[in-house]
Amino acid sequence: MAIHQSSMSDTVICSRDKDLKQVPGWHYGWEVGEQPEYKLKWVNPLGMLYSQWESGISEKTGKETLSLKKVTGDGLRWFYYQTLVGDPTDTIPGLPGCGPKRALTLLEFCETEKEMYEAVSEEYKIVYGDSWKEEMLEQARLVWMVRTYNLDLTPKMWEIPDQWGNLNGCS
Repeated sequence: MAIHQSSMSDTVICSRDKDLKQVPGWHYGWEVGEQPEYKLKWVNPLGMLYSQWESGISEKTGKETLSLKKVTGDGLRWFYYQTLVGDPTDTIPGLPGCGPKRALTLLEFCETEKEMYEAVSEEYKIVYGDSWKEEMLEQARLVWMVRTYNLDLTPKMWEIPDQWGNLNGCS
C-alpha cells in the first residue's frame, strides 16, 4: 500500500471558519444550525474551487439559463480566489469589478501557484496600473491565514513572490 501525503499530518483543523480551509492538511467542520457537517477531508496545498450552479428559464427569452450560485474552495486556489473577489463577511473588498465567475474562470484550471499568482496579478495590473503591487499586497494580506512566524516572533505575512523558488504557500 502506498503512503498518501495526507497520512503524514498528525493534526486536524476543526473549525467552521471557511478561511482556514486555505491551510493544507486535515479539516473537519461540525454541524451548526442549518450548516451541515463537513466530513474529515484532506486539503492539498494547491487546493480546489467548488462551484454550485443553478439552472432556470429566462422570463424574457424562455431559454434555459445557468447561473453561478456559490463558490467555495480550499488551499491556495481559495486564497487567490478571495484575493480577487474579497470576502464580504470580513468586509474585504477584493479587486473592483472582479466577481465570482471571472475569478473562477481565471483560477480553476491553473496547475501551479505560479500560474495562479500570474493570473491574479495580471488582473490587478489591468485595474491599478503601476500601483498594482501595493493594492494586491493589501488584499492578499487581508485574506491570508498566517501559518508561521518570523525569527522575531512577528507573524509571517503574505509577500509578493520575488522569485519562483520563494512562493508563499508551496515552496
